[in-house]
Amino acid sequence: MIPTYKRPVFLKRAIECALTQTYSNIEVIVVSDNDVGSEAEIQTLQIAECFLADSRFIYLSAIGNQGGCFARNRGLKAATGEYVNFLDDDDVIYKNKIEMQMKIVEQADYPIAVVGCKANIINSEGETYRVEEPKYDPDNILFSQLKRNISTTTLSLINTRVCKVVGGWEPIDSSQEHLFLIKIFNELPTFQYVNKVLAEIDQHDGARVSNNSRKPLGTLKLTEIIEKRYVMRLTPKQHRQVESARDSLDTQALFLLDKRRLAGKKFIHRLIRNPFQLENLRILRTALQTCRTRRLN
Repeated sequence: MIPTYKRPVFLKRAIECALTQTYSNIEVIVVSDNDVGSEAEIQTLQIAECFLADSRFIYLSAIGNQGGCFARNRGLKAATGEYVNFLDDDDVIYKNKIEMQMKIVEQADYPIAVVGCKANIINSEGETYRVEEPKYDPDNILFSQLKRNISTTTLSLINTRVCKVVGGWEPIDSSQEHLFLIKIFNELPTFQYVNKVLAEIDQHDGARVSNNSRKPLGTLKLTEIIEKRYVMRLTPKQHRQVESARDSLDTQALFLLDKRRLAGKKFIHRLIRNPFQLENLRILRTALQTCRTRRLN
């Protein structure tokens, strides 16, 4: 499934890499999140029309810009496959990705919620600057996901039934995929991954289906949701570890929102509990960069 917003220049490549998968039993659903009648929608439709002759291709035309979560949920309703891959329109999956992930599904003797993989992360110059791979505790998938996002949208092949059972994507300002996978693993805490690079994630500036300009607000909202819904599933030790991980993100978010007093209190609280963590230096760097930016503005 490919949600798309104001990026027709990338869309054709994404559709082609989906339709040329070596795993044959697929459907490719493109969901336009463009404004009705906009230039972006006209160009997106022109690209989609090139593929309409393929019976595996489905195009859901624009009904207005509603955001990434709405677009993915709209596509999810139309999905008929047992598993779904939410492919960002500027990313690329290798032609054997779905086949290799489905082999894991088919060989498992228990239901798998998510199958991940490795990915090359591409910078604005088109160069690979790091390889992303999941970091998690195989004995406690939900706990791992609460601490950090162990997979990303493009890399994950996700059980469609579970996607629908948990109510799909929840619209918050940012961290939508982190929250979505928390919901998935809360319902079915099983994860495996292919230990190979099977995708390329394009990290460039430009329009995105999910607008990250309000990222700090989404970070704080996710922490609130975790505390309200999921910490009761954890041991006291696990809760402290999740709280520490979220404290780091929340402190940086508060600095970015220019809520320095709250950020300072949270940072001091963190220092008391975890005085020797290298993460503290990263938080300080974010604070200094934020203060410098505020002065320049």
